[in-house]
Amino acid sequence: MNLLRRLRTRAETNGPDGAEDLRRALELVRGQPLAGADLTHSTRYRTPYAWLPDSAIQPHHLVSAIVDTTHQHVALCLETGDLASARWAVDIAWQADQQRAEGHPWLDAIRIAYQAGHYVEVRTLLDDLVQARDAEVPEDLSAATYREIITLMPDIVGSR
Repeated sequence: MNLLRRLRTRAETNGPDGAEDLRRALELVRGQPLAGADLTHSTRYRTPYAWLPDSAIQPHHLVSAIVDTTHQHVALCLETGDLASARWAVDIAWQADQQRAEGHPWLDAIRIAYQAGHYVEVRTLLDDLVQARDAEVPEDLSAATYREIITLMPDIVGSR
């Protein structure tokens, strides 16, 4: 995690030239951070994270750091039109956040599909987001999320 943070910090100081550092940071991600850390100790199996309760590390903070890093990478990729790398980054975010609780990957995936002109995919992602948030319509999403969706694609939401 420390290497991911250092690469992210270096990328932030390099601005648009930091995309490669963000990619290197994301290449370190191998799924959900500390998966299985919530399992109780068993006499049959060794808990790999027995040290975790005594540490200052919080698994949800790790997920947030990964999601924020992917969001930064997606933004740089969209500026240069590198949609394949942007999609790759969203996939990394969703590997780390398997419950898809964080909002940025959803909005990033919608942005990517919209920029690619894949409007059916945009509608599908929006419908999936609404369903994942137990909402009935996009207007029921958080105010910030709905505002961002309207700003991004007023023509799509308005034609529902």
